Amino acid sequence: MHRYKPLQPSLLQEAEAIYHEFPALSLLAGIIHCYWSLQTSPLVVGSSQTAAPLLYRVAADACVDVIVDIARPEVPSVIVGATNAPILFPLDYGAEFFGVRFLPSMIQRVFDVHLGEIAHQTLPFEDVIAPSLRLEARIWVECLHKADSFEERNALTDTFLLHALSLRNFTHDARLLQALDALYASHGTVKIEEEVRKHHAISPQQLRRIFQASVGLSPKTFARIVRFQAMLKALTQHSRQTSTRNHEGIFFDFGFYDQAHFIHEFQSLYGVSPSAFVRLQSPPPSKNHEED
Repeated sequence: MHRYKPLQPSLLQEAEAIYHEFPALSLLAGIIHCYWSLQTSPLVVGSSQTAAPLLYRVAADACVDVIVDIARPEVPSVIVGATNAPILFPLDYGAEFFGVRFLPSMIQRVFDVHLGEIAHQTLPFEDVIAPSLRLEARIWVECLHKADSFEERNALTDTFLLHALSLRNFTHDARLLQALDALYASHGTVKIEEEVRKHHAISPQQLRRIFQASVGLSPKTFARIVRFQAMLKALTQHSRQTSTRNHEGIFFDFGFYDQAHFIHEFQSLYGVSPSAFVRLQSPPPSKNHEED
């Protein structure tokens, strides 16, 4: 399968939040996009910092995240379903989070989760997974709170997920995998219903039902997000290579016939315009293992 590598860039307006990504164990590479950490600086008494929470911007990527609040052990871990819009994540000073980002639909390889039932929602993680795994999930979270480093948290998470995977006997629908592969390879521009019908006898309604259950989004919405993520990567590379804000070549490459449509689509999935994104981009952190 063509691997999908979504981006979550940091912007200069979020400079007080430090975001890092880490690779999962190779055995989980086709399931997990990354493990990640997000920290904010502590509030210094008497400084110019305000007590108002920071707002950290998360781009639409169709992934599912499991998030543990490291700074507040009393707060339950949560699962965030796929969404078709950007998220503004409020952060207090002194916050610290650890997350697991599952590639679209791939959390089903590990946990028995209906993605359509958790889409556009943030729910307690233990309430979503099978009762037989809840105690082990609780122990995993407790160990994460006691861990002294990102590397230790990563190793603990590898162990927990591999164990859950060993208990799960699940096979993805071949029609879904073929559709995902085609969308990834074309950066979301292929007419997916026609593409899948080349190989499988399936109606558009059936394909939509499969996507809703296994991705949480419709094929059309998912294709928009895959295309947006490809645009985000291209725009990031473009901004690093040139100081110009003329994105005309980029939007033509992704099937847009005018810049206004391109700008509207970018804003709907990230919440800022392409020009604002270029202006507010911060340098990638040295520990971010994101691949071009």
